[in-house]
Amino acid sequence: MRKWIHFDCADRKEMLSQLILLTGEFEQATILTDQLEGQQGYYEELKTFDLLAGFGALNQFAGSFTGLNKAVEQDDWYMGFFAYDLKDELHPLVTHSNTSQIDFPKLWFFQPHWLIKEADGKYQLGYDPGHDNEATAQQLLQKIRNLKPQQQPLPVQPIDLEAVISEAAYIHTVDAIQSHIHRGDIYEMNYCVEFKADNAAIDPGMTFLKIMERAPMPFSAFIKMGTKYVLSASPERYLKKRGQQLTSMPMKGTAPRGADHEQDRTNLHQLTHSVKERAENIMITDLVRNDLSMVAQKGSVEVLELCGAYPFPQVFQVVSTVSATIENKANWTKAIAATFPMGSMTGAPKYRAMQLIDTFENRQRGLFSGAIGYISPGKDFDFNVVIRTLLYDESTKRLSYSAGSAITALSDPHQEYRECLLKAATVRKILAGQD
Repeated sequence: MRKWIHFDCADRKEMLSQLILLTGEFEQATILTDQLEGQQGYYEELKTFDLLAGFGALNQFAGSFTGLNKAVEQDDWYMGFFAYDLKDELHPLVTHSNTSQIDFPKLWFFQPHWLIKEADGKYQLGYDPGHDNEATAQQLLQKIRNLKPQQQPLPVQPIDLEAVISEAAYIHTVDAIQSHIHRGDIYEMNYCVEFKADNAAIDPGMTFLKIMERAPMPFSAFIKMGTKYVLSASPERYLKKRGQQLTSMPMKGTAPRGADHEQDRTNLHQLTHSVKERAENIMITDLVRNDLSMVAQKGSVEVLELCGAYPFPQVFQVVSTVSATIENKANWTKAIAATFPMGSMTGAPKYRAMQLIDTFENRQRGLFSGAIGYISPGKDFDFNVVIRTLLYDESTKRLSYSAGSAITALSDPHQEYRECLLKAATVRKILAGQD
């Protein structure tokens, strides 16, 4: 059982910078942080932590999904991720030879040596008394206080994050996907474009802080796993468990923010009254309802909000919220097995959509479209959807960023390509050194 020390923090922004610096002291570290202010609706209602950060590994696990329950059986906290390609175990498909730009395990969790959590401005440091004591915990806190974040970002060479597929090739592929839709194979498919760079040198921590300045998001995450890094500014929740209650918030439907208040109102009105955007979301919401029903008490699946419109720094998003009561809270892994990968990143029907994703996308997604989060001592959890996420391998100097959109019968391929560019714009500008 962890013991906890309360400590004060005068500047939340500085604390995040200090914790990013602290990751350099450890081989494994994960920082989950809610950076979006002024949240509304179920984003605010379902919030548990503003920050949860783990440093160093007492234990770690990168095996199969079937071994996860035993790997995290201790009554402690675990942090980590499920990569999209975990689908190959949960939903066996025809394998393909494509590889991912950056190779992450299909599943990885670690039991943190040190754990810091913040809720409502109150900070705590947790430690395992079998390894540490209050004196060593106070030493770590003093180390954090002594860390001095740099006032200016380190000079870096501008990086061009290039799409791996041309617009013409993208449009040709969307035409082929829509042929499957017209034949009735699928109703909707999430088709993604990867942007990549080789021989790229970045400061992962400073880059993440710059992303947080421009695109603060509720499910942001910074992961250090040896020489591999994850810089996530995700706006989407995949699945949360609290007691026997499960909640998912599928996101489908996007519109850009306007240059002024009037343009904002116009764009939001067009989004909320778009037949296509609402259809995208409703199809996936129905898929989530079906997935949850496989592990829920009879009659407990409920759509709490359908097609709510939420503002984010660069875009408006259509988000629905679906809840269910799990039959047995001890079988928490069944909820993940029944719902992963999330429908917003696959399509409907899910299995056939995944088959076509493997056919049409020219690489494995790897960690992109997976989920990052935590598991609590009581086996509650909260996971994001790995979107708006930059992946970096310091040893190979490779960068990868992917963006996608939902392809339906009503999709305009040119507009879908512009949506992918919009979702990648912030990170591409930061890496290019543009203000």
